[in-house]
Amino acid sequence: MEITLNNDEIVIRKARSRRPRIKLNRKLTVDEVERDIEEGMNEGSG
Repeated sequence: MEITLNNDEIVIRKARSRRPRIKLNRKLTVDEVERDIEEGMNEGSG
């Protein structure tokens, strides 16, 4: 989150960040994407 003060106004913005990208040189299947999403959600909650 980015918070700035502009005269009498407080401005709150979602921080801009670049997501890491990995080139695999192949297409992912739907099953692979769903599995990776589930794994990521489990890592974030645990």
